[in-house]
Amino acid sequence: MMLDKNIIKSQIDKVSSEWDISGNFIITKQDQVLHKEVYGYRNRDKNQKATDQTRYTLDSNEKFFVNLALVSAIDRKLLNLSDTLDKFVADFKHGSKITIEHLLKDLTGLSDFYFEGLMVDLENDQAYHDLSFEDRLRREQRVYFENRDFDSVMKRIKSIDLVATPGDVEGEDSKTNEVMLIEILRQVTGLSVFDYLKEYIFLPLGMTVNEGHDPNTLSYRVHDGKHLVSIPLDYKASGLFNVSGDDISKLLMAISKKDLYSKAMWKKILKRDAYGNNLLFYNANGYDCSNTECLGFGFYPYFDFESGLGFASLVNEHQTFKHVEGAMHYFRRDSREVVSSLTTYPEHTKMVALSKKHFWHAINLEIEEDQRRFVFDTKGSIAMALMYPTKKAFLQMEGNTIVGLLVLEINKKKGDFDIDIIIIDKKYQGRGYGKLMVKWAVEKLKSEGAKKLTIGVNKQNLGAKKIYMNAGFKPSSVGQGGMQLSMEIK
Repeated sequence: MMLDKNIIKSQIDKVSSEWDISGNFIITKQDQVLHKEVYGYRNRDKNQKATDQTRYTLDSNEKFFVNLALVSAIDRKLLNLSDTLDKFVADFKHGSKITIEHLLKDLTGLSDFYFEGLMVDLENDQAYHDLSFEDRLRREQRVYFENRDFDSVMKRIKSIDLVATPGDVEGEDSKTNEVMLIEILRQVTGLSVFDYLKEYIFLPLGMTVNEGHDPNTLSYRVHDGKHLVSIPLDYKASGLFNVSGDDISKLLMAISKKDLYSKAMWKKILKRDAYGNNLLFYNANGYDCSNTECLGFGFYPYFDFESGLGFASLVNEHQTFKHVEGAMHYFRRDSREVVSSLTTYPEHTKMVALSKKHFWHAINLEIEEDQRRFVFDTKGSIAMALMYPTKKAFLQMEGNTIVGLLVLEINKKKGDFDIDIIIIDKKYQGRGYGKLMVKWAVEKLKSEGAKKLTIGVNKQNLGAKKIYMNAGFKPSSVGQGGMQLSMEIK
C-alpha cells in the first residue's frame, strides 16, 4: 500500500495544531521516514520556537530505556529471564519469588517507593501543601530524582510485604521495578543504563546523544489536565541525556525493523500475554507502544511490527486532556488514530470473540454522526450482547487493531439466527470491511445451523442496504421507516 506523504503531513499538522503541541512527530516505515516535523516551542515562556536543532532531555533510568538495556544484556547471554532477584540483591526476603521477567513486565508485586512512599510523605507534609500548585509539581519531581538510588529505595521497601503475588499482578506499574533492574544491569555489566545504551545501542545506530540536561529547552508538566507548569532543572539528576528528533528517528526505525536484537530475542520480546502486552511494550489497540517521561519531556513510540511501521512524539510539554462524550482525548490518542486511519486497510483481517482482552479498546469504536439514528453506539451494542445469552459479540481485527463490531443472534433452540448489529469504526469505513464482516457472519451462522437469516435496516441507511443486498439478502418486509432483509441458506 502506497502512503501519500502530503496527506500524512496535512493530517498530522492538523491534529498537532488542534492540541498545540511542542516537539517532534515522526513516522517511519522500514527504511523510509514518512513524516518528521517540528511543532511549537522550545521555550513557551519566552516565545522561542522549536527547530530541527532543538534537543530534548530524556531519562535513561526510566522504564522504557532500562528495559531496552536489560533485554540487550539478556540477548548477550549476561543473564536470563528466569534469573531471580535474590541472585543480585542479598537479604531481601521476597527475592526468590521475583524473576527478571517479572521485573521487565511490571509483575513483581513490589511496593512503589515513589507513589506509595515518597508521595505519601509529601501528602503528610504541611510545608508541601503551603506551596502553590506549580511549586508542588516542581517539588514532586525533585523528590523523585533525589531519592531513587538503589540504597535509598531498598531502605524504604525492605521490610514491606509484597502488594500482590509475583506474576499475578494486573495493571501494576511500580517504579521500584526499574530501580531493581538498574542495579542488576550495574552488577552484570559494570555500567550505568546510559553508558550501556550509549555503547550498545545509541552509538551503533549513529545517534548523537549528550549526557545530561540541555538547558536551552524548557519543559512543562500539566496540572489539572490543562495548565502548563514550567519545570526548570535546578538540581542534579542522574541518568539524563539529550537528543534531537533526528536521533529518535534512527532509534524508532531500528526498533520498527527489529534490528536491535537477535531474531530469537525478538520472538521472546513480542510474545503477548492475555492483555496483548509483552516484554517491552503494552498494547494500545493493536500497536505495541511504550512511554517515557522526564520533567515534562516525553518520548512515546508506537509500532506495528507486521508492517514495519513506527511513529512517535518527542515532546517537551506534557500533554493536556479533555473529555468528549464520556471519552478521554489527548494528543497521543488522536495522533495514533490519525496514523491508524491513514495506514489501515484489509490485509490481515480476522474475526475474534469479544473478550476482556479487547474490551476497553472495543468500546471506543465510533460511528459517523449521521449513522447514529440507524444503529446503537458501541457501548450500547456491547451491553446488549452481554445481557442476553443468545447474543454473541465479535470483533473485526486488522492485524491487532480493532476496526469493527458484530453482534449475532444465535438461538438454536428456537431456530433464530440474525445479524443484529454491524459497526465499522468511522476511520475505516469505505474500505471493504463491512462486506468482509457480512460474509463472515453468514458463514458463521450457517455453521451454527441457520437455514434462513434476517436483518433489519433503516431504508435511509443506503450504505448498509447496499452491503447486505450485495451479499445476497433480499427485502422480505418493508415498513414506513425500516425494512427486513432475508437470505435462504443452502
